[in-house]
Amino acid sequence: VQYVVALSGVGFWQTHADAISASGLPNTQLGPGEFLENLALWADQIRTTATVRDPYPDAVEALISMDDIARTAAALLMKPEVAHHGRMYEITGPESLTRAQIAEQIGVVIGVDVTFEKCSRDEAIEALRPAMGAEAAWYLDTVAIAVDKPQRANQLVAELTGVPAQSVAEWARQNAAMFGA
Repeated sequence: VQYVVALSGVGFWQTHADAISASGLPNTQLGPGEFLENLALWADQIRTTATVRDPYPDAVEALISMDDIARTAAALLMKPEVAHHGRMYEITGPESLTRAQIAEQIGVVIGVDVTFEKCSRDEAIEALRPAMGAEAAWYLDTVAIAVDKPQRANQLVAELTGVPAQSVAEWARQNAAMFGA
């Protein structure tokens, strides 16, 4: 192994990021925010009630697809430029939106008036537990950070790959069947 591109980040991922940095190998780390694919957690609610119940309507995130993360890692691996070594790229989707705006965009794409209903953290944990188990609380805690510390979108995916990151609307269009469209 001569060069590593690792999915890392800060917070929960810091120990992993530190281990990669300490490995002595030339490396570039990618620290994405929340994945667009996590919106699948809302699919059943949208399909059955056209309502998203979530405790953080005002959390601002720039969701990124796993495909964009993989594409960025592949681009870095294919051209292992020294300028990228030792860097942590906090890659994002192309736009920052509140969770309420994200639900609204999914609705527009699938042709359904999706509403957003704020619920308590405990209610959300119970709703997420079947899909996430013990990680439901951790997941909601990471989302809660974006209430007071909004995630700003950047264009690093486009800069590193030559192709812009997928938007919420584009991802929802590709996955419309999941939401009942």
